Amino acid sequence: MPKPIIFLIGMPACGKTTYAKMFAETYQINCIDLDEYLEKSEGKTISEIFEAGNEDSFRELERDALIEICDKTNRPTIISCGGGTPCFFDNIEVLNKNGITIYIRCDIQLLLKNISGISPKPRPLLDKMDTIIIKKKLENLIFTRNYYYHKARYTLDNVDNPDDLLLQIYNIAKNDNLL
Repeated sequence: MPKPIIFLIGMPACGKTTYAKMFAETYQINCIDLDEYLEKSEGKTISEIFEAGNEDSFRELERDALIEICDKTNRPTIISCGGGTPCFFDNIEVLNKNGITIYIRCDIQLLLKNISGISPKPRPLLDKMDTIIIKKKLENLIFTRNYYYHKARYTLDNVDNPDDLLLQIYNIAKNDNLL
């Protein structure tokens, strides 16, 4: 039986962390941002972890953190995953086995808007790029990651309406007896 965990997955800057924190505050449940958890456990920022090794070593650390969180979580929790989390190893299966997965789908224009200064969160795969290159990189990431994102149990569209999206997440959690 799945644990009482809601996993939000999707592209960088689709709103996973923002919605997870808003949902947790609104419905008084635990919230974990996988990137923040990893930063705390490693004592480095995500950018520093990338710089110290490479994406492969980062993904191994990310996987270990994911397994650790799944093993010790036993109360209602919403988890914001990194954009690439479900796309490596068998992480999407781990997510689906340990809770419900919700893919926050977002069009490229909203992703660009969120990346261009609205969010101060560093994004190692997109840092130091101009808008045209970022757009191309996002298109490539969407193309390669969609296969994994579509393995989520649910897909919700982020059309920049937080109240509606939070209500949809709530209804999913309620219907799955997580709240």
